[in-house]
Amino acid sequence: MTFDQARQHARRLDDELVVAEAAYLAAGWRFLTSEGLTVDCEADLETCNEVLCAFDEAAAGREHRSAATSSRLTLSIRGADAEQRIAALRVRLAALNPPDAWSPPARRWEIRDGAR
Repeated sequence: MTFDQARQHARRLDDELVVAEAAYLAAGWRFLTSEGLTVDCEADLETCNEVLCAFDEAAAGREHRSAATSSRLTLSIRGADAEQRIAALRVRLAALNPPDAWSPPARRWEIRDGAR
């Protein structure tokens, strides 16, 4: 595969993700993604557990899902009030986000709306 073919393939995949996310949004799903949330020590594991507990509380029995990679966590809630619940979850995650990127081992995460 040439560089141009690879770039075109990447664009097609990105377009497919946009279409898929739009379909989920139309079905009532709302998303919050945290990039840079890694588990390198026991304190990170505790923070990750707090994030997941906050997610469970925000979902409050509504349909919800999570997906993760080694450094990204995407949380989704479905329902009529999902947007408000995701907004409240964003506030909770911001409070859990490490305060200073320059004092290891703390690393701030990027928290953004959407599944990508």
